[in-house]
Amino acid sequence: MPGINASRAKFLGRKCYKYSFKRSYPAAGNIACESIIDRQTGICLKLTIKGDAHGGPAVDLGFECTELKIPYVPQLPEKFK
Repeated sequence: MPGINASRAKFLGRKCYKYSFKRSYPAAGNIACESIIDRQTGICLKLTIKGDAHGGPAVDLGFECTELKIPYVPQLPEKFK
C-alpha cells in the first residue's frame, strides 16, 4: 500500500513485521502509526498512533504486549533439560 513502510523487526525476542505510516495533511494535521506483528501468529504485539489536529488536541494512543505465551509449544521433559 502506498505510504506504508514495511520491514522486519524483533520484539519480545520474536521475529516480527513492522509497519509504519506518517502523513501530514495541510488542512487537518499530522498522523503517525506504527504496528509490530508477530510473524508466526499474526498477533499485533505493539501499536502506536500519534497525531495532532491544527488547533486541536494531540493524540497519543497505543499498547504494547509485555509477554506472549503461546499454547501447545512443545517442551522437553524435565529429565532432558
